[in-house]
This record gives sequence, structure tokens and C-alpha cells, in this order.
Amino acid sequence: MSTAVERAKSVGGLIASRSAMINSLFKSEEDAKRFRAIAVSVTANKNLEQCSDESLVSCVMGIAQLRLSIDQNLGHAYIIPYNKKDKDGKILWTVAQLQIGYKGFIQLLYRAGWFVTAYEVFDCDKFETTFDNETMAMKYDFKPNFDEREDDNTSWSYAQLKGVLVVAKDNQGNTATNFVSKKIIEKIRLKSDNQKDAKKPSNIWETWYVGIVTGK
Repeated sequence: MSTAVERAKSVGGLIASRSAMINSLFKSEEDAKRFRAIAVSVTANKNLEQCSDESLVSCVMGIAQLRLSIDQNLGHAYIIPYNKKDKDGKILWTVAQLQIGYKGFIQLLYRAGWFVTAYEVFDCDKFETTFDNETMAMKYDFKPNFDEREDDNTSWSYAQLKGVLVVAKDNQGNTATNFVSKKIIEKIRLKSDNQKDAKKPSNIWETWYVGIVTGK
């Protein structure tokens, strides 16, 4: 097991060896330098200490190629440790995998000409759905109840989340709206190897549950 300093040094060396490629992906050398510095800090995180250096650098390069921010506080992308196990459940090794956050997908859609906004819907909010026979589409009546919300409380947000209302508009003025229920969100969450508890999120999902699904 390496220390954070040792990990930063070893991964930092691998990232530095790819400086030319990283520089080519950013508008300025200063942006590329900032990206590399944050990448070293992120990969030295204690939660990733069991991951191989190669898998960490692979994630870093994936984020760079997508031109997303590697600062996990911005929610563009996350580096998640995944345990590879044998048939008896014994951990063989741990690798880092790249997970694009919702805000990262919003950035990618924006570059493709789509403007996307997501709104969390809680049980305390007014939220009604109807089907419009003329447009053959669902219509949503949504009024958030900010007085009763406790969305700064992670446990409350997870327990009370009804789903997410997504509104997308392209540069031609076309608009699409869809509601993603919590059941669907949970189905996606539980596909992750590090999410085994159906009643409680863990790791990055526990810290950024609403942020992951809304990009906020």
C-alpha cells in the first residue's frame, strides 16, 4: 500500500509523461498545466489508494480527451474504485474506472447544440403529469416547495427524492422534456460494482447523490 505522497509521485510521473498529449487537448498550456495538477491531487485520494497506477492514468486521459473538468467538486466526472472478485467473492485486484457525471453529459450535449437543465423533484413538491393527446407527449406541472425542502441534507434528499425532471432545448428551438423516476435512478446506481445496498447509497453516491443525477 503506497502513501498519498508516493502515489502522487508515481501517478504524477505517468501523467507528466503524457504532457504532450494532454497539452494538445486544451486551448492553452496553462489550462493543461492546471488539469495535470488537479489530476495528481485527485488520484492521490485515499479512496483510490488500492487502484493500479495504470488504471488511474487511463481515467485521467479519458477525462482529458472528453475535455471535461477533473475537479470532482464540479461533477463532470468521477474516478471510482472497482473491486475485481473471483467466483467466491474474494477481491483479486482493484481498478479505477471513469464515471461521467450528469453535469459532464450536459457539457457534452451543449457542445452538440443542446441546452439541458435538470430539476430534482421531492415528495414535498407539487408534481403532476398528464398525457397530451394532440402532441402525443407527457406534460408536467411542477412547483417546487422550497420552504419544506431540506435539500442540503444528503439523507433527506435521498429519502425524499421522487425523481428528476429533465428539460432539453436545441439551437433550433426544439424542446424535449422527460421525467426520470427515482426507481430508474436507483436501477442505474445499483449497476455499479461498489453499490450493493439497495436501501442506502455509498461512496461517491452517498456524498453527491442529487449532484450526480442533476449535475448540480
